[in-house]
Amino acid sequence: MLMFDIWIANEDRHDKNLAVDNVAMPTKMVVFDHDMALFGGCGTVGIERLNQLQFTRLGVTGGTVTGGNRHCLLDEMKTAEHFDQWLERIATVPKHFIMSLCREAVRFGVASQAEADAAVEFLEFRKRNI
Repeated sequence: MLMFDIWIANEDRHDKNLAVDNVAMPTKMVVFDHDMALFGGCGTVGIERLNQLQFTRLGVTGGTVTGGNRHCLLDEMKTAEHFDQWLERIATVPKHFIMSLCREAVRFGVASQAEADAAVEFLEFRKRNI
């Protein structure tokens, strides 16, 4: 989840919005975003946020650009053991799939065409450079 949230720059992951099958002994987790990823909702927002995050920021630390929460799992990570596996999975998400999702966001009025184009550029860059 941490790697996914870094990819989409989710500033709103906290312990109240984790979805697991069994809190005491989780075996399954559902990853979703309420609406704070990519364009943000705290601090810098919109395309400007993507531009500021793209090259040098994780987007999950609650810093001055990111705003929002510090990711609830960031300080819990004791090893990078599984990072390569998840970076590879993110890297294999096809560009046409990302473009299709962003087109749908425009169609449903969630984003303008300029925002959708910026999101595609951002996600493509991040999947190659996290």
